[in-house]
Amino acid sequence: MIYDVNWVETTEECDLLTSNADDEISELQLEIVELQQKQKLLAKVTSDVKSEYQSNQDDLVALNTKIPTQPEGKSKRDNIKEQKRLEYRQVVLEDRKESYNNVARMENQRQIGRREAEITKLNVYRSAIVARKVVLAAA
Repeated sequence: MIYDVNWVETTEECDLLTSNADDEISELQLEIVELQQKQKLLAKVTSDVKSEYQSNQDDLVALNTKIPTQPEGKSKRDNIKEQKRLEYRQVVLEDRKESYNNVARMENQRQIGRREAEITKLNVYRSAIVARKVVLAAA
């Protein structure tokens, strides 16, 4: 975008505008760092949830096979309790898989890209203001 900076009349106005742009750029850079950290976390959690989900699923299948063949008693009751716990855990892990999936990671990348594009625009804006300041200082 081309900025019309001819209405800026003093170097002080230029300084204020560049300072404001610098502040915005700093805020956006901080947001990018935070989003990059979130991206790393999403990648790790996605992997952890997948492996935990599979392990839980394996344990549940084993119990579902074992329980029908057990005689009535404390051991069978304990295994049924464990089965219910694993079933609940499976539901929780399915919810986590939905929250920490590849779609969330792609959305996070898009947010990073938006902030990078905004920084580029602010740098163009800032350059136009600096150029105007040079013109005003020379006058």
